[in-house]
Amino acid sequence: MIHQSFTCTESTRKCIDLFMENYLSKGNFSPFDVSVFLNEVLPSTILSDLKKVGVGVKSVTIHSLFSSKNPKVGLLIHEAISRFLCDLEDIKYPYEEHKFLYPKGDGVNVAEWGNGYGVISPHSDDLYETIDTDLLSLTVSKDETKSSTIIYDIDQVLNNFPADYLTDLLNMEFNYISGKNVNGRVITKKRTFREYKNNMSYYNIDLRKEAELGNRMYPVDKGNNYLVDELRIALEKTAPLYSKGKTGTFIVISNREVLHGRGQLPKEDNTERLLFRSKGSKYLTPQVEKELTLENQY
Repeated sequence: MIHQSFTCTESTRKCIDLFMENYLSKGNFSPFDVSVFLNEVLPSTILSDLKKVGVGVKSVTIHSLFSSKNPKVGLLIHEAISRFLCDLEDIKYPYEEHKFLYPKGDGVNVAEWGNGYGVISPHSDDLYETIDTDLLSLTVSKDETKSSTIIYDIDQVLNNFPADYLTDLLNMEFNYISGKNVNGRVITKKRTFREYKNNMSYYNIDLRKEAELGNRMYPVDKGNNYLVDELRIALEKTAPLYSKGKTGTFIVISNREVLHGRGQLPKEDNTERLLFRSKGSKYLTPQVEKELTLENQY
């Protein structure tokens, strides 16, 4: 299977909860330590598939990893799995705050933004950046809105795309632009819809449309705008998968093989929702002992 979903047993979740409670009570805060523990308690099938995301497996979702809504618990587990079990090198750009996703006061009427309340259309992240984002991971610390992350397999979307236009689409050049997530600038990159890396094909799709900037992807030849419309139609014909908006859910996807998005959040005061996000290159860490240090974030 190219999309894997697991639910931890109650005994495994309780074991993780107890470990995290004892670990934090001692003032510790090392994702590497937590990764060593998780490597011992999670089933080998889960661990194997986490390593394969981006190289044969397109997504892995783990439900019921933990039950604590303490943000330190969620962040530690998120970093432990993302960095050390998925080999995801989180890229931190100085003009973007990407780690913490929660509804902000100025996002009540804003769509297509991780800190907004509006719909986020299916897309792959950071297609305008110089460095490719191979993997993206999300961990739910708490979500009273119960808003699932929605994912689409790009191959299935393209199977629903008109065959007569498909070859043109695959070889066409598009401009990809940054949005509200990037502060103080607009970044644009021209690239082909389909690209190859390590003898594998990947796709560049961003179907978000912002109020001020418009489409986040558009053809270099604007006479081909109809192909973006056809992509939206193909998406509507494609069955999505869902990652539950529930404490203890972790998902990692191959960023340019899978699209992700979510629905509208309820516009209520103090909406209780916090997710942690990592996105960046897939790599085999050269120095495992070089741990992330995150204690200053709280």
